[in-house]
Amino acid sequence: MKRLPFLIALAGLSACGDNTPKNRICGEGTVEEAGVCVPTGPGTPTCTDGTILDTQSNSCVIDPNACQDGTVLIGNQCVDPTDGLTVDVTEAVEPNGAGVVESSTTPAGELTLKPIGQKLIIKGNTNPFRDDDADGQLDADFDTYFVEITAPTLLQISTDGVGGTASGFLVLPVQASNPLTDRDWIRYGLNVTGDMSKRQVYIPEPGVYALTFADVRSMYLDGGSPPVAGLGGAAGSPEAFYYATIEQLAIPAATALTLTNGTATATGTTDGTIHFYTTTMGTGLANIVLEGDNLGTENALVLQRNNAFKETAAAPADILALGFRPADTTLIVADYTYHYAPGPQPYTLTVRSNNAVALADGATAPVVGTDDEDFFNFSIFYYDLDASDAITGMNIQWNQPVTGFIADENTFFDARFTGGDASRTFTTYNGLIRHRETGRHYFMVLAPDAAVGDDIIATEGDVVRKTPTVITRGTPLTGATIDPAFKSTSFTYAPESGVDRWQQFLVSGTATGTVNVRYFDAESSYGRLDAVTTVGGAASVDNSAAFTHSFAAGATTARGRVMAEDTVATYLVIATPATNTGATVDIDFKRRDNYADVMLTAGTPVVLNDQTIAANGGVQRYLVRTAVENKIDIALTPDGTELDAVILSLTRAEDDVYDGIDYVGAGEAEAGAVRPVNTWTALEVSGYDDLDTAETFDITFDAIPPFYTVTSGTTAFADACTGGTVHTFVADGVTYPADDDGTTAAITLPVGFEFFGNAVSDIYVASNGWLSFDAIDDSFFSGDIPDPDDFNNIVAPYFTDLGDVVLCTKTVGTKFVVQWTGGEFDLFGTLPVQFQAIFDTATDTLEFVYGPEQDIYADGTFSVIGVENQDGSDGQVSTATVAPNTSRLLTPMP
Repeated sequence: MKRLPFLIALAGLSACGDNTPKNRICGEGTVEEAGVCVPTGPGTPTCTDGTILDTQSNSCVIDPNACQDGTVLIGNQCVDPTDGLTVDVTEAVEPNGAGVVESSTTPAGELTLKPIGQKLIIKGNTNPFRDDDADGQLDADFDTYFVEITAPTLLQISTDGVGGTASGFLVLPVQASNPLTDRDWIRYGLNVTGDMSKRQVYIPEPGVYALTFADVRSMYLDGGSPPVAGLGGAAGSPEAFYYATIEQLAIPAATALTLTNGTATATGTTDGTIHFYTTTMGTGLANIVLEGDNLGTENALVLQRNNAFKETAAAPADILALGFRPADTTLIVADYTYHYAPGPQPYTLTVRSNNAVALADGATAPVVGTDDEDFFNFSIFYYDLDASDAITGMNIQWNQPVTGFIADENTFFDARFTGGDASRTFTTYNGLIRHRETGRHYFMVLAPDAAVGDDIIATEGDVVRKTPTVITRGTPLTGATIDPAFKSTSFTYAPESGVDRWQQFLVSGTATGTVNVRYFDAESSYGRLDAVTTVGGAASVDNSAAFTHSFAAGATTARGRVMAEDTVATYLVIATPATNTGATVDIDFKRRDNYADVMLTAGTPVVLNDQTIAANGGVQRYLVRTAVENKIDIALTPDGTELDAVILSLTRAEDDVYDGIDYVGAGEAEAGAVRPVNTWTALEVSGYDDLDTAETFDITFDAIPPFYTVTSGTTAFADACTGGTVHTFVADGVTYPADDDGTTAAITLPVGFEFFGNAVSDIYVASNGWLSFDAIDDSFFSGDIPDPDDFNNIVAPYFTDLGDVVLCTKTVGTKFVVQWTGGEFDLFGTLPVQFQAIFDTATDTLEFVYGPEQDIYADGTFSVIGVENQDGSDGQVSTATVAPNTSRLLTPMP
């Protein structure tokens, strides 16, 4: 947040000067007309006290800083606001900041601009009235008015304060759809030597804008919320008022610039007025830069094409633009975000532009430079598209190695090839590109090994619009052809994941070889959709596929995927065969065969009878859905004597088995449990041996809620080593010292604590952030919770590799606190850790508390946090991120 550094120093200044009508005297060779000293003849007028020279009109106007306190500037006159002044809009009841700095939703008023030549006058009160941030000081008062702009508009805005107000203002767009919002467009009216601020504001884009008034001493240059104003709190009082004047001005004729060898320059000053220029741009890249070593001024630019907004920039005022055609009109606005310098500040405007060549077979552009730091060294080729979200096939070869990228006419990257990195080059691309916008697109290339004056030539240069074929779930698509000019063909697929939560995908190729299939989220996937062969480093596609499949030619085996919780509405499917001459593909996406969708509620088992496993490798599948914290108990009973059932728990992609149940033999019942990592568990039941004939079985699913609920705790960290007991570790037999890898003897808990419903008395603590109610001789366990084959009866507030650990315990009322303090070993050193496990005998709760010394990077990413029951058959693991001064409370379920 950039705060005006001078505001604090000038917090005590007030307006001074004398420019009341009785004291104002026009200089020699001038005469007063309607409050303005104008020359009686040719030449520059002489301005006397209370007036200054206006270089735009060559006349003496009232010095805006010279209105005495008690008078305000209205137009070009110092006016007594209590003597018949007509106010058009009066500030509405507070709060009325409308979210601009001040936390409120309602505006101070809505403005309707008057025609050119008429003034709109606003009156408001700058009066801090509340302490919303509770810092003990009143917040600054910001009053926001809304005004709708219907066309590019030039305004003259002034605001003058009385009663101690040093008035200023800011203007900014308030609609998310306004392109100026994305560009952080904002304009300030500031004055640090008086109580009046005045400037021209050019608004290039129609829309609704906020015009916000506040005391200058309370303003920030980024529109952020100041905690206080100056050194003494928010400026203002019930007697502090501002009077604002808004006038529409005619937009002056633009100064014409002529590009010579692609460059034009102009000079001027930032002096409260807006300066307009025009030139004929080339058809390639345009660069407009407004420079000036201006203390107290932040230069800004606006660029319009054919009377419509195109781009803006500030700090630095540097615009790169594409999209110009030969007949286009251009308007360049030399502007400023803010200006608080004591006088006009010089600037230099530089315009550069070059031309682009239509992309086609044989298209040629000269090499003008090989330095990739300057975009004007890139040769530019263009092509046009008549629709957004368009997919094109591109078949292009360059006559020499190039680096490059494609951008649209709004200068957004469409596709990266080597991105402009001269260390990586390519010569050929045959594949698909998806474009976000309609209109003109530019392939910008640079040949780093060429010489200036050489030619870059495109061979083929084909850009062909490709319309994706729609895949309908459950309806096979046959004979889709692969265009031999491009590597891939495209499809769209709406999975409707809430209807069929488990699906299968099959692509069979003819004359294709292996077919690689990639699935992209159509909402966000743009750019190059195929790989490009590069020299100097790999160039991946612009997007990461959500998932991929690979099918051998003539494949008959489908690939399955669990689609539950999949939020993608439409997939863009890209099929890329190993060969594509005469190639076709058949596609069949549909519901997964042989699966049942089971929804479980804790306490209500689901029993499925007479389930069938077909002979010769048959399987039966189940998608079991329940709350993520629930464990799922499974019981399977064969109807015959031949089935030796195996129950596998599958990942989303089916191809990674991470759990299984097969504890007994043929014809015997199977029982086990799985703990979901999502709200679903995919299960597959098959025979241990292939069956000669089909077999049936009954299967029961039962959701078991967790023993503990996990919530955020409220216990504040209190150091247990202060007034507590420090315990000694005994080395666990490895070469490291005891405070690195060690365990303790039994430590007695207060009587009455139950863990997983069983009474416990002693704990054994490991230096590496865990403890057990059973004796342990090793400071490490496998890290798996639950795991019946390792240490059990575990409480792990932060299990990982720790060192230099100090262990303290302390009894506080009904609570017994165990505290570890030390460091977590990290690739870059040791991260401080400080955490506790608190046992409350009154409630049988456990609380993991993380202290203020816990490093923010010791966030649990590489640790295990959880509990495991007495035999390792049940447990809970927390995956939430650890933060200092937080806690997690484990409460037994009722």
